[in-house]
Amino acid sequence: MKKIGKYLKALFVLGILVSCNKKYSETLPVVQFNSVVPFGNDSAILTGTVLSKGKDDIQYVGFSYSNQPTTDILPNQILLNGTNGTFSCSVFMHRDSTYYFRSFAANSFGYAVSPSIKYTIPNAAPDSAPCQLNANTVIDNGVHFTMTYINYAGGNLNASDNAGFENVTIYFKTSPVNGIFSTVTTYPFPMGDPNLYEVSISVTQNSFTTYVVNAGGSVYVGLNNGKTTVSFCSLTYTVGSYTYNISGKISF
Repeated sequence: MKKIGKYLKALFVLGILVSCNKKYSETLPVVQFNSVVPFGNDSAILTGTVLSKGKDDIQYVGFSYSNQPTTDILPNQILLNGTNGTFSCSVFMHRDSTYYFRSFAANSFGYAVSPSIKYTIPNAAPDSAPCQLNANTVIDNGVHFTMTYINYAGGNLNASDNAGFENVTIYFKTSPVNGIFSTVTTYPFPMGDPNLYEVSISVTQNSFTTYVVNAGGSVYVGLNNGKTTVSFCSLTYTVGSYTYNISGKISF
């Protein structure tokens, strides 16, 4: 009889704990991760939804992502203002990489986290500059140069004409992949810079005068059947108070 009494008492205590846990969980928000959609050449749009705010207003929502499955929401955490309903943001992502995404929401009682979603960011499609360009040609301030010497090694693409009047060097942060890259003026690149879709371009004229292409231009890369083509339209570089245009299409 005493054993039965102890058993019933244990069930009673367990029932109280389950009831308390259930009541506490009801105070928390309910959130789900909806989708990840590639955007542009180096980003993805993440979307989540607060299905229930729980017993208090939502204070903040957000996302967390990692290259490994984990229950920790601290790595690569993105905090957004509190909201009821759908929320989203754009975040930098490496192409051809697998991530595990989660969304979360918090009110004054605590926070809730969605189940993890695994997704591989696909490679971008081959791209080409939106202008008419002849193969292996650079047009610098209206002057056409046929690039006869072309070499790619260690992330650097170098091209020059037969006479050595025009030499163009394009510095990549990694091996070129399909997509649109932005020009920057910094080279060597800062250590640990996560944005791989940036290039620096230098233009050397008559073997001794070197200029750097201005930041903010677009460089297009397309990989087809083992050949890589790099093209660009109307990039600019500045000499004193003058600005000059340069376009080109180089394959290797």
